[in-house]
Amino acid sequence: MLAFGTVLIQAALMSSHLREHRLAGFQLALSAASVLIAWGAGRRLAACWQPEQPEAWVIAPPTVSLSWDDAA
Repeated sequence: MLAFGTVLIQAALMSSHLREHRLAGFQLALSAASVLIAWGAGRRLAACWQPEQPEAWVIAPPTVSLSWDDAA
């Protein structure tokens, strides 16, 4: 992903001889590279994250039982 973003930046800088077009191309390539890097990082993070105990996400109400035997 990072290599592809670098290629986009280099292609944008070399594609035009005019300064305005080069700057616009650089900004476009930089935006595309940052999106690709963020997307790749998000996929890697999602692949690594797994909850250890999925049942721990469910909160059960407390159960209280009172009887006369407990009071003694």
